[in-house]
Amino acid sequence: MRADAAGGDSAATSTGLGKAVAADFEESIFRYGKDQSGIGILTTPADTERSSETLPIAVIFNSGLLHRSEPYRLNVLIARRLAGLGVTTLRVDLAGKGDTPTREGVANRESVAIDWADISHELTRLFGERTFLLMGICSGADNAIKLAVSDEQVVGLVLMDPICPADSGYAKRKLALKLGNAGFWRRLPRRAVREFSSFLAFGKSAPEEKQDLRDAPRPDELVACMQAMVERDGNVLAVFSSTAESYYNVEGQMTSVLAIDGLDNICREVWWPHVTHIYPIQQHRNRLADQIEEWFREGVVRQ
Repeated sequence: MRADAAGGDSAATSTGLGKAVAADFEESIFRYGKDQSGIGILTTPADTERSSETLPIAVIFNSGLLHRSEPYRLNVLIARRLAGLGVTTLRVDLAGKGDTPTREGVANRESVAIDWADISHELTRLFGERTFLLMGICSGADNAIKLAVSDEQVVGLVLMDPICPADSGYAKRKLALKLGNAGFWRRLPRRAVREFSSFLAFGKSAPEEKQDLRDAPRPDELVACMQAMVERDGNVLAVFSSTAESYYNVEGQMTSVLAIDGLDNICREVWWPHVTHIYPIQQHRNRLADQIEEWFREGVVRQ
């Protein structure tokens, strides 16, 4: 049986029920919760000598309603890359996502907190007392931020398109980038026609209001999280793609606007405006995995 037959997280060679092995990693099914209905995949170094109990366990949360391997198997790529560094990684489906059943009658934040309590308990049972590195894109980053505030075992964060307040120079930089973009001028006539047509049709049909499906951390929660990471001497990698252009447009914006003493020493920001949010291009996925590996080697490993 492959390690994750239900979700397509197949590994190179199957070795028995629920477990698969390749040259650099082993993968097995992870279950959590009171009824063991929560599901994830553990990726562990195949060479036990490379695994280190001093390294944190990485946990990758779902983005939106996506499966634990998504988007475009990005989480699989990251987990297997980390295995080469001796890191055990869990790709997990939280309640209501992937293969884990929905938890009825519970608000999202409370449900995520319950899941994390069960997940961290099970990881501790399996591997002993360890620290944790939380990762995720978009809503996965949101959950990592909210959980890290109060869990002292969380010493690292990899946040892909997290929330970030705009600083005083954001609007000016946005305007300069727009005016310097040849595509903006090419599209300007069509945009003017479209907006004029919308003006003439005003009141005829009201479009449905777009719903915000992110349960994003409040600004004070973001500040509290980053303050906690500084106090724990942790490490943060924040990667912003093109989808963040509505609020972020220069490396260093997060550390500057939060203005937390010492944050610039532990937080690395990366701004990739030409990369799509869910990394559909293999080259971009490889680039992200390279960035995470470099950050891990230079920051977490050298602590």
